[in-house]
Amino acid sequence: MFPISIGLSMGAAAMVARRIGEGDAARASAAAVQAILGGGAISLALGGARIVFARDLLVLLGASPALAATERNFTAIMLGRNTSVLLLFLINGIFRGAGDPARAMRARWLANLLNLVLDPVLIFGLGPVPALGLEGAAIATTFSRAVGVVYQLRQLADPRGLVVVRWRQARLNMSVLT
Repeated sequence: MFPISIGLSMGAAAMVARRIGEGDAARASAAAVQAILGGGAISLALGGARIVFARDLLVLLGASPALAATERNFTAIMLGRNTSVLLLFLINGIFRGAGDPARAMRARWLANLLNLVLDPVLIFGLGPVPALGLEGAAIATTFSRAVGVVYQLRQLADPRGLVVVRWRQARLNMSVLT
């Protein structure tokens, strides 16, 4: 998912930067929405397949059938819910393309700091939270990234940004991508 995420992020950054350079913030925002919709659709399709085939993927990578059976849940959580990874990278590309790398940095800080706090809590358990082991690490990481994406989406709705997304634009519009 990382190569796909990085590639889509670079493409989104280029589309947004081009529109910002042309002085057309409205088309930059429209391009951002289309990139998010496309990236979300791709990640959902890939994530669904990865959830279904998590055990098979582990075996394909060399895990024994017994190990694949016990680690299937971790793999399904990490690979199947990578929509948050893709969107975190993609939206950071949008911010960088708009010339606002500070927003991108803050989103990554938020996700990483939250992950640092949640990992030990969910792995080892703390207070009423049971120890979840490796699955806890996957849940903490996925949840933290999702919080980072929610933060990014709120930033995209901020009227003070160069790229201001209006979610009423959230319908397929291929002409924006040319």
